[in-house]
Amino acid sequence: MNPTGLKQIYAVAIPSQPPPAAQSFTRLTNTTSGTLAAIQHFVSDTTERLAFTFNAELGGGNADLSSEAFYLTVKLANSASNTPAATSALTYFTGATQREVTTPAASPTPTPSPTPAVAPITGLAPGMIGIVRAPAAEGGLRFGATTTRICEPQAACDAASESRRRPSLPVELGGVSLSINNAAAGLYFVSPTEIQFVVPPGLAAQTGTATYPVIVSIHEGETIRSVRSVLQVVSAQPDIFTRSDAPTRATVFNVTNMTLMAEPADGFPVTTDVAGTAIFTSVLNFTPAGTRVPPADATGLNPTGLKQIYAVAIPSQPPRRDRPAYPHQVNNSGSAAPAFANGRAACRHPTGMTAGRAPSLFE
Repeated sequence: MNPTGLKQIYAVAIPSQPPPAAQSFTRLTNTTSGTLAAIQHFVSDTTERLAFTFNAELGGGNADLSSEAFYLTVKLANSASNTPAATSALTYFTGATQREVTTPAASPTPTPSPTPAVAPITGLAPGMIGIVRAPAAEGGLRFGATTTRICEPQAACDAASESRRRPSLPVELGGVSLSINNAAAGLYFVSPTEIQFVVPPGLAAQTGTATYPVIVSIHEGETIRSVRSVLQVVSAQPDIFTRSDAPTRATVFNVTNMTLMAEPADGFPVTTDVAGTAIFTSVLNFTPAGTRVPPADATGLNPTGLKQIYAVAIPSQPPRRDRPAYPHQVNNSGSAAPAFANGRAACRHPTGMTAGRAPSLFE
């Protein structure tokens, strides 16, 4: 029942009198790591939902292996159906720009093909928002029976607030849950054909053709349907949230004077007049995703390897060679490396740029 030998939680029925000759046990957990510390479980009136504390990394982000509280949901035994990964045909996308993920697969006889203009996205990064969609074919696979979101549009609520809610997102929405390598994903939105979720931040990055199993569980009355697929988790997959009215424009605000100023029609100024008293270099606030782990420097301008924003003037015809690129330093609360996967970051126009307006590229 426990081939790995790791600490697990088991359930056993209270025996009748006299006790039976043989007693059966049911393993409830499937821990993949652990320490010498014991699991301290807290039972409820059902074995389907219980809490426990454990010194382990189970996908939620516990790198220092301190004692953390975990919430366990055990699926019902009376499964209505189980769609395997080979036939589910689910498609994954990045949550901000909705770029399709091409899951790598091992091939014994690779077929040569032209090099694509843009490298394919092979996975999602820990902590970033992702989207999974069911096939659009009529009568095909479906998730929940209705559309459910954690917050109605333009409505204020405590869901998705890391300071007001633990966990910050629900792990079940409209009877639908999603797990990656047995770690529950926080959910933003569920519909019959789409789920918006957050990749568990503690999952280790993969390379090559390695993937994690993904299970979508749909509760339907007293039964449950399971839809399986696979997804690769990569160290970083940069993504930037864009404007709803202009999908090719990043969601950026000028925050130099501590207020959110939207992008003017002619673009952001290099300097900003604050209350008519002083002129400061403009500070722009943008919303990145998938950059919890900084990629290696590939420009020669950033020897530290930390995540940066670069700007370059749009060249004239023919291109001029006297226009330098200025790296914009990202302000991330003094952290040695970017710790955000979905959130806000600020960049400041560098010293040396000519006053006025200069195009900035967020990518």
